[in-house]
Amino acid sequence: MSDQDLNQLLEEVQFACLSGVPPSKVTTQLKQLTQAKYPPVQDFLIQCLKNRNEEWRIQALMTLGYEYDPIGNSQILTAIGNLVRHDENPQLRQKGIEILGLHATWPEQALIDTLQNDPVITVRYAALRAILELKGISRLTVRDEVGMLQASGAMPSMEDVD
Repeated sequence: MSDQDLNQLLEEVQFACLSGVPPSKVTTQLKQLTQAKYPPVQDFLIQCLKNRNEEWRIQALMTLGYEYDPIGNSQILTAIGNLVRHDENPQLRQKGIEILGLHATWPEQALIDTLQNDPVITVRYAALRAILELKGISRLTVRDEVGMLQASGAMPSMEDVD
């Protein structure tokens, strides 16, 4: 596919986004753009993380987190970190935390900020799990330790990281 074709596809997707059309209506176009690794798409998706429409934020997060390689890509990691800190949807923040846990390196400031400040306890627990895994603690140990902490009803904090 030529750059001109890819640009036209991107314009269709951008128009859909700006018009409030759900991303499910342009899935084929978005998939083609993502598979082609057309560079302007990454910038578009990063902007979508701030979109008013939750469906577009979800689509952008999932695409950036699973179709791109965020490891070492500071633009993507920073954008996801901002979403984790500021998005109004706790489930979306949790999904962003999972993605950071898979692709970031320790210490990841967005995870630390979330563990210390998020108003939703389940989001804080997700941040704690991601931090512990980034520190190299096995998933099984993390599951057990976080499970015990959750059972106690305690609010997780950085003290639980050490």
